[in-house]
Amino acid sequence: VGMVRQLDGSVRKNWAEEEALHPLQATLQTHPSPDPRMEEKEAKSAVEMYPAGTKCVCLSRSYYGCMAEVMEGVAEADLKAGKLMVKCTLENQAGGSTHRILQGVVTKYMPTGALMSKLRCSPKVVGMVTSAVWIQTGGASEEKVDVGLNLKHGAKNLCVPDYTRPAASGRGWEYTD
Repeated sequence: VGMVRQLDGSVRKNWAEEEALHPLQATLQTHPSPDPRMEEKEAKSAVEMYPAGTKCVCLSRSYYGCMAEVMEGVAEADLKAGKLMVKCTLENQAGGSTHRILQGVVTKYMPTGALMSKLRCSPKVVGMVTSAVWIQTGGASEEKVDVGLNLKHGAKNLCVPDYTRPAASGRGWEYTD
C-alpha cells in the first residue's frame, strides 16, 4: 500500500495483493486531514517538468554526464512529442596540477593468460567471474541474482573502461592490474 510513479510519469495508488480484515469501529468513512502526498497525479508534459532555463544532466551517448540547460523556441510538434532542446556545456574539470598528474598516468593491461597465472585459476574461471554469473536462489520465488563483476559482455563486445578491453588480436580480453 502506497504511491507508485508509473512509466508515463503519473503517480498512482498501489494496493496490497491480499485483503485485510479490520473492525468497523476502527475505520473512518473519510479521512479528517488527508495527506496531499497520497493523492494520485497525472503525468506532466515535458515543458511542465522542464521549463526553459532548467539545469539538467545529459545522458546521450556523445555528451554523457555533461551539464545542460533547457532552451526556448522548440517547435510545437516537438513539444507534443515530448522533445526539448538543450544546450550542453563541456567543462574541463581536471586542471592545474591535477591535470599534469593525470597526464602521466598510463593504464597497463595484461592478457587473460597473465591474469590467470597471477590468480592461479583457469581462464574459464577468469572469464566467468569478470562477466555475468547468474545464480538461482533456493527460496519460494526462485529469483535469479547476478553475482558476477560485469566487467565485460562478450556477445555485445562491451566492457568497463579502465578495467577491461578487447585484446588487440581480436580474440580474448585484457585486464588492468
